[in-house]
Amino acid sequence: MEEFNPPIISDEQKCNNLKSIEKQIRIFAAREDYVSEMLDIEKSSPGQTTETIQKLEADAASLDEKVKDLEGNMLELLPCPKTVKSNNVPKEDPKITATNNKFAVLNTANGDVKDVTPAAPKIRPIMKKLFPEYNLILQDLHRTHPTATNTHAGGYIKIQAESTDLHREITNFLDSKKVQFYVTAPPPATRPLKLVIKGLLVSTDPKEIKKMTSLVKESK
Repeated sequence: MEEFNPPIISDEQKCNNLKSIEKQIRIFAAREDYVSEMLDIEKSSPGQTTETIQKLEADAASLDEKVKDLEGNMLELLPCPKTVKSNNVPKEDPKITATNNKFAVLNTANGDVKDVTPAAPKIRPIMKKLFPEYNLILQDLHRTHPTATNTHAGGYIKIQAESTDLHREITNFLDSKKVQFYVTAPPPATRPLKLVIKGLLVSTDPKEIKKMTSLVKESK
């Protein structure tokens, strides 16, 4: 049985595929926003129908799934080879000049002292929230910090820097672009409370729902 080898695509084709996927993500994200707005209007309007609401909710879930699939495909192709090649500038080879060590006697006298190396600080990942133009931010990061790694994790891009200096530069860059991100997981007290209330009628007064959620918070 002959072995099947996947076709090899050029760097230009790879970058074109990235642009095409990014365009599809923006289109589906715009449709998802539209369906979400229609769903809000339908739920808040008198004479609402359960069938219409269910149809809109199904459309929203389908669009969200398509966006996630496209995001996964994009992460497999990132970064664009053209932008990475521009960063591969050869480094100068510094010349090393041998000199006499005037403090060799001190090193001999302190030979019994143990060399204790401090533990390197743990570099925490940066979690950047996904949004329609997030790929443009990722491309900028690949140009300025090509050694940082990016992975998709539940609606966020996980950015891992190699050093604390690079970590600080990346967070400063995201701040300058007004991008939503966090460095550590938010404490439980600040996380939004998610509830699933079964058997709730569409005609239920919002005040009654708020009263039920407040009782749940008090019981925790």
